[in-house]
Amino acid sequence: FYQPEAVFMDLAMMETLPKREIYTGLGEIIKYGIIYDADFFSYLEQHADAVLALEQEAAVHMIARSCEIKAAVVSQDEKESGLRRILNFGHTMAHAIEKETGYLRYNHGEAVAIGMVGAADISARLGMIEEADVARVTALIERLHLPTVAEGCTVDAMYKDIFHDKKTINGKVNWVLMEGIGKVTCRNDVPEDVVRAAMAARIGK
Repeated sequence: FYQPEAVFMDLAMMETLPKREIYTGLGEIIKYGIIYDADFFSYLEQHADAVLALEQEAAVHMIARSCEIKAAVVSQDEKESGLRRILNFGHTMAHAIEKETGYLRYNHGEAVAIGMVGAADISARLGMIEEADVARVTALIERLHLPTVAEGCTVDAMYKDIFHDKKTINGKVNWVLMEGIGKVTCRNDVPEDVVRAAMAARIGK
């Protein structure tokens, strides 16, 4: 493992990206607010137009804060033995969506966006968060032009896929779930019926 000395981001280069790629990146940026920083999540809610337009101040803040959060997490858990797992929020369901759609229909950030709503849904079904938190997550994802439901998937196939995920250990799926906006935890005791119900809610009709 070799850690970087610095991170460089040329905002002028970002402006050459297609809109869909900008939205894709925002999926992971939203994640940082959910897993680590409620104030950052609120900032994204309050400055959505500036974020979408890549206005200088908003772009600098969201990129710098995302780098800070990832650096803070990785520096505390370099080899993913504990805390670093929170970076996988939304990814368990996302990886199943990507597999079921042949890695062609959704960009990674789009699949993660759907997976984050799924993880929020599971958290609510387990009584860990309020429905209002799920609504905030869903609303911000939609506001930043990201999907919240997946086309071309089935619950049975997705449920089977999660057992092949790298976070599944000894047949137990390690879910990163919400305790609130800005705080998550890992659990491997989520009942099958809860997972299936959350997956069913994420599949487009």
